[in-house]
Amino acid sequence: GGSSLPSVVVDRISLKEAFVNLLGLKEHEEEQLEAFEKVRGPFHDEVEYHAGEAMFQEGSYSDGFFVVLSGSVALFRQAGRTIGDPKFMSGAGSVRRTRNSPLGDVETFIPAGGIFGFCDYVLDQPWQFSAVAAKDKTVVAKMHREGLIKLKAESRELDHIVDRVLLQVSILE
Repeated sequence: GGSSLPSVVVDRISLKEAFVNLLGLKEHEEEQLEAFEKVRGPFHDEVEYHAGEAMFQEGSYSDGFFVVLSGSVALFRQAGRTIGDPKFMSGAGSVRRTRNSPLGDVETFIPAGGIFGFCDYVLDQPWQFSAVAAKDKTVVAKMHREGLIKLKAESRELDHIVDRVLLQVSILE
């Protein structure tokens, strides 16, 4: 018989881990983010949702963007509208679409580590889709303008980290 490797299931990642995976942050940059949060507090809000709980509805004001830290988020469009290629929305690859929901059609699922809502946030336009927790205990980090301004104002190096994060997010979405 052969040996099998144990499977690894990620229950939850930190925002820093999401940034490391997304950007390949260097160790000293990780340390800067940690030091900032220890002194100034978090630059984001973490919110936990139950399966089926709405985060926001299509057409409402986009006041931030989100990083999924655990669980999964379903993005819906009203029937007849499409988000576009889900690979650009989530980096998740092929996605099963679900029809006939009261919110519209499920266009894609965003897993832990995924980012969504950035384009609507940056363009300061209403949400072009609805977001709903697809699993119990889905946790998202909500990045809002005030937190990003606070982080960017702290130091030139943190300003560069934020700019790299935002640039990478805009490319992925």
